[in-house]
Amino acid sequence: MEALEAAAHERGLPNDVAHRLTLETAFGAAQMARQSADSLATLREQVTSKGGTTAAALEVLTRRAFVLSSPTPWRRPIDARRNSPPSTALPEN
Repeated sequence: MEALEAAAHERGLPNDVAHRLTLETAFGAAQMARQSADSLATLREQVTSKGGTTAAALEVLTRRAFVLSSPTPWRRPIDARRNSPPSTALPEN
């Protein structure tokens, strides 16, 4: 979201407008994803027109290396949890 906000600001939008645009974009995308049975990739393809603003935004994010394949700090705990044996202990009340 920071990259999207920064890209909007770099293209001349005032800080408050760039911030609001970012929040509304994220909210709308999340709302659409929650209401759809389609995969995230399918949803992205449905809203991305060749040469359109979504395609341009995705290009900016890709150039800034905000892609899922890049190592990120939040992936370490997820990977560690995935590779650990299942817990047999009962949760404490």
